[in-house]
Amino acid sequence: MAEPPATAPTSIAAPTPSLEPTHTSTPPTTTTPTRRPTSIATRPEPPADLNDHGESGAIAAVKYLVSLYAYMNATGDTKDWQRISDDACQFCASAVANANELSKSGTHVEGGEMTVKVGEKLKVADWSYSITTKLHERASTTVDDAGTVVDQQPSHDYATVFVVHRVGSRWVVRGVDNVNS
Repeated sequence: MAEPPATAPTSIAAPTPSLEPTHTSTPPTTTTPTRRPTSIATRPEPPADLNDHGESGAIAAVKYLVSLYAYMNATGDTKDWQRISDDACQFCASAVANANELSKSGTHVEGGEMTVKVGEKLKVADWSYSITTKLHERASTTVDDAGTVVDQQPSHDYATVFVVHRVGSRWVVRGVDNVNS
């Protein structure tokens, strides 16, 4: 089997993100976590299938990224999220910026864990997949460091498309698009 390219092809357009985190014009930076709420005390581990070079690996990349979302917003730890996100993923960058803003403002999110149901899987090109999912995000509460509730969000369901690509020895998420109408 041939090795995946060392860089992502430029011919695959990443979907325009439309989920909630705000976009920034400056590149996101990693924030060192300052707190670790008991609701999400354990960093999600990369799944074994993430090493698979085919469809199973692409699906594992999607599930891993989704598992990191609530953890990142609870702890401010963006390292693993950034490791699996391609620079072309605007939603991924905006999610990091949102987690960094939560940390800077002395707040964090409790809850908001997501479940993933994988739908259509389309091999777009060698080493690239488009994966349609149904995500269910549990209700969440934003709390400041004093324990005061700042915001509450109800649970949400999303129909979402992820574009994932194998770059060298790893999968990266190139784009995320919420396709809810």
